Amino acid sequence: MAVVVGLVVGYKMIRSNYYVGADNGNVVIMRGLPGSVLGYSIQDVDQLVCVDSHNKVTLMRPGAGFPSGCKQLAVADLQQTGRDKVNNGLLPPGGFDSTRGQLEKLAATDLLPVCAKPAPPVAPPPPAEGSTAVPGSPAPATPGPSPAPTTPGAPAPNPTNAPAHSEQPAPTTAAPAPQTPGENCRKAD
Repeated sequence: MAVVVGLVVGYKMIRSNYYVGADNGNVVIMRGLPGSVLGYSIQDVDQLVCVDSHNKVTLMRPGAGFPSGCKQLAVADLQQTGRDKVNNGLLPPGGFDSTRGQLEKLAATDLLPVCAKPAPPVAPPPPAEGSTAVPGSPAPATPGPSPAPTTPGAPAPNPTNAPAHSEQPAPTTAAPAPQTPGENCRKAD
């Protein structure tokens, strides 16, 4: 009888533990403890996790649909430190509320930013009125600036005595790295 009572109490204690884990590449709340006993798994998925574009965490029971604008949180949507926490069990098991708090902190600190939506293509401006430009043909040449007039009697500039201009290159800005979901951004919808 004591063995049966011990098993029931142990089972209840295990089932009262929750932790953040991964299931099929998605972040979930697991119920139980990581690992197995005598080949039997002692955990199962309790809640699926989704986040919106504002990093708001929503929990859903397995099989329930996610609210509009909320995407299931994939492990790949986290920065490497967050991935390590989830995949390597670095977030300690505890009660449901503390596990939810861990998820909200994970979303606040380790979630990749939302990928920017690509800009729509820009249409070329329409040709000016009265212009007879044919699409694909080069634009007509515009007259360039005329040379500055010289003052009579003034000495002509001497290019050999003129100080050399030290042209500084224009500052260059590096193009932003391309956005790659799962590496430096995440898809929101």
